[in-house]
Amino acid sequence: MPLEELLRYLKNIDNFNLTPLEAVLLQTEANGDPALPTTQQTAILQWLGTALHNWQQRFPLEEPLASQLHPLQSLAAVLAVTDPAFLTPGAHPLHRLLDTLQACAIGWQSRLGRAGKATQQQVAKTVDNALAWFDDTDTDLAAICGELAAVTERDQARAARMAQRAVETELGRIKIADAKQQAARMINTALEKFQATDAIGDFLKGPWYASAQLVVLKFGTDSTLWEKMAVTTDTLLDSLQAPEEPAENRRQYIFEVVTQLPKDIRRWLLSLQHDNEAVEDAVGLIEFTHLQILRNQPLELEQIATIAVNSEEVAVPDRDHFDALERVEVGQWWRVDLGDEEALRAQLVLKMEREQQLLFTNQAGIKVLQQSYRDFADLLVQQKVIALHSGASFSASLASAAGIDSTEQLEILAGAAAPVLRQPPV
Repeated sequence: MPLEELLRYLKNIDNFNLTPLEAVLLQTEANGDPALPTTQQTAILQWLGTALHNWQQRFPLEEPLASQLHPLQSLAAVLAVTDPAFLTPGAHPLHRLLDTLQACAIGWQSRLGRAGKATQQQVAKTVDNALAWFDDTDTDLAAICGELAAVTERDQARAARMAQRAVETELGRIKIADAKQQAARMINTALEKFQATDAIGDFLKGPWYASAQLVVLKFGTDSTLWEKMAVTTDTLLDSLQAPEEPAENRRQYIFEVVTQLPKDIRRWLLSLQHDNEAVEDAVGLIEFTHLQILRNQPLELEQIATIAVNSEEVAVPDRDHFDALERVEVGQWWRVDLGDEEALRAQLVLKMEREQQLLFTNQAGIKVLQQSYRDFADLLVQQKVIALHSGASFSASLASAAGIDSTEQLEILAGAAAPVLRQPPV
């Protein structure tokens, strides 16, 4: 078969469910053409067909975006039989262009709607620009690839910033929830030891509780400041209790507390730091209560109910779940079947070890899924989630189709091909 005729057959491929060689033979049979590609051309097209099949199976994209790339199979086939550089995986601009297209579209799906339009339009533009090679063989595929890589890098950087906001929001939520737990635990411990008046109880469970959360967030529970706030809480409640020592000693103790405690209360009322009137009301309540004690007026003390906080129980995965989750890493893309009409493509952006939660965002960096370790591990075991990979996807598929499974083997091939690549194209 003359090369020109083979190229015409390859350019006219319209059934991309077939390999390039199968598509050529289908056309020759329909035309009653007995000519066949050469042995070398047949081997090259068989290799390319295997690589394309592997690429689509190992690095799948969603429809209809996947079909937009199909015409590039014809271009790949033409270049494979005409350009020696194509025979070394990763050496040809079209290899890198297909690598970049897959990386650009790995998170795309129709459910993105307007958010995914830009990717779809960019892919369509890139494919059209590359197919212009059929009309002008001087078309710079490397430049087209460079333009796409720049756009992809920019879009991924924007999505990464959005994803980081989602991560920070979730970490902030966890930090706030933890602060509530710590503040409630400290106040509840004091309330379980001491009785108090209703008014003091309301103060402790209101502005004092809110302030305790701020102290945790600002200084942490390991700080001396947090320890001092806890001591202040105990001191306040202890000062309300009926004396168990001689009255004069108790009065002296109350005098000392009356002097120091208002200063400490003002210091730790962070939740009211912009409301001086509210601070003075809170301090005034405590001073009035101490005044009652100094006047030997009885206080109506009772056991105050503790602060109710949500305490989520964390389900610990079994050994099978742990083994499955070892493959789950931040940055990895996944195709998740949640039983919807369209599977979800999402990137893992945060693993919360203590909470045993996973946070996922979509191609735009927007949070789309949060699951427990156990639930995600169950999906893994049921094979309802598939890891998606990108990078040098098409180049790797070409290498794999040639029996190359290591970088060393590829370097050997590239070295052997170097003299051929310096020859002018056929």
